[in-house]
Amino acid sequence: MHRYEQLELWTRGCALSVRTYRATRAAALGTDRSMAWQMRRAAASIPANVAEGATRGGVAEFAHFLAIAAASAAALHTHAVVAGQVGAVELAEAAAIAAEATFLRRMAVALRARVRRPAAEHGS
Repeated sequence: MHRYEQLELWTRGCALSVRTYRATRAAALGTDRSMAWQMRRAAASIPANVAEGATRGGVAEFAHFLAIAAASAAALHTHAVVAGQVGAVELAEAAAIAAEATFLRRMAVALRARVRRPAAEHGS
């Protein structure tokens, strides 16, 4: 259906996943690794759901997986805010991750709305 590798949502999602992994690896998380695990999982879920939905073949399925990607971005935003507030991740880095997660959530919602429109509205 879509070449997900060409979607900005996917490429930026991959970059955010890497950034999140690095931030949580270097973070002062101590022995409680659950915050790092939750942040990494939510971050990786964004591009993974874009890719999975794009390769399913149907518009409805792609839209469904974009909704999951948007929800994962919202979860990452929340985890980053909390991690920054408790000092588990440097505050500036947590804020940058949260901001990018919000941007990607908006991108996923917008792309979902676009793919759900009938083909006639796309100019086909």
